[in-house]
Amino acid sequence: AMDQELLPPLKDPAGSPGSFLRSDGVAVSFAWEDVCMEVKVGKTTRHVLSGAFGEAKAGEVTAILGPSGGGKTSLLNVLAGRVSVSGNPLVSGRINVTVGTTTNSAQSLDLAEISAYVEQDDVLYAFSTVRETLMMSARLRLPHLSYQEQRQRVQQVIETLGLVPAA
Repeated sequence: AMDQELLPPLKDPAGSPGSFLRSDGVAVSFAWEDVCMEVKVGKTTRHVLSGAFGEAKAGEVTAILGPSGGGKTSLLNVLAGRVSVSGNPLVSGRINVTVGTTTNSAQSLDLAEISAYVEQDDVLYAFSTVRETLMMSARLRLPHLSYQEQRQRVQQVIETLGLVPAA
């Protein structure tokens, strides 16, 4: 499991949109190389990802582009820690997470605790407010935090994303 020091809420001390840093101002970046994913379906093995590489630097927008069925969502699932690194599907390759000046292999971290993405499909409740939707996510993703800590984290995300008027 990951050290709690890596988990402070996101904050943008400079106030510029899109520059997501840890609450202490330390940048977090990802780099991946030769990421492969194979899924066994019966006696057949399907190669979902083959040699994917790239990086997502703190404070920059990263776009993952490709045709339908090209493996974009599968790659995001791997990077967000939604896919087990053992079993079916079989994932291989190198994923590194850099926090400040320290780089760690993603295998030594719990990626689901430091990364996430918004699904392409609308899986949020249409009649919930921004705050209600984020609180539901916090309750599910951050059970180790108290309710008050979850509320504080949600408020910080709302402020960082500039959603206070819509919350």
